[in-house]
Amino acid sequence: ASSEVGLPVGARLKEEIAEALNFKVDFHEIEGGYREIVDVLRRRAHNAAGEPAKLQSYLDAARLVSTNMPLALSIDNFLDSHRQNELVAECGKLAIASCILRAEKRSQIYVDSSNIYNTINFRASKGCYLARLWQLLSEDCTYADLPSRLAKVNVVSFNYDRCLEHYLFHAVKSFYGASDEQAASALAPLKVFHPYGSVGKLRWQSTNGALDYGADPTSDKVNGASKSLRTFTE
Repeated sequence: ASSEVGLPVGARLKEEIAEALNFKVDFHEIEGGYREIVDVLRRRAHNAAGEPAKLQSYLDAARLVSTNMPLALSIDNFLDSHRQNELVAECGKLAIASCILRAEKRSQIYVDSSNIYNTINFRASKGCYLARLWQLLSEDCTYADLPSRLAKVNVVSFNYDRCLEHYLFHAVKSFYGASDEQAASALAPLKVFHPYGSVGKLRWQSTNGALDYGADPTSDKVNGASKSLRTFTE
């Protein structure tokens, strides 16, 4: 569903994951791929016995994923096919986390948080399902009535991204002229289940380890986000 606002799905997501993990070693220098993933792999290898061998094992696992994305039905199916290989799962999750954060930032609903008055460009996203969903949720509904209405709604999202939660937060703020605190309070009764996890909680959902929508994929953020993702097997 999030493809309507620019998130990668299917073949496009596989291509991005293949690029993220396309590492090459040249005279002991690691080239290609996404730098933040290399940093995380170095850190994880450093914490393990036999550091050089462990790092090489990670790079081999990353290469296995990258090379075979064109053959895989999806990244999820590929990780499930290698369910006994923990390093493949780790590399796959790191790539997913990095790709999703990058995609959130370039999506139609990204908001630059450097200015507190910035919000979603609702005109640009008016044709997506999120806009129609909001219209249904807010029809004949005051701000005071919104929490009780949302308490009747449960969402099961198989996406790793937070497009739905992010959009609804800014829609409440804009539509009702609500503050951040008021929007968060109104949305609190809404239950959103992510069976495969997500890249993290948004700031309005949790102050503990929150990750902004479209946050820069630093090694620390990608490392943390990858640990909240789950595979088919898990």
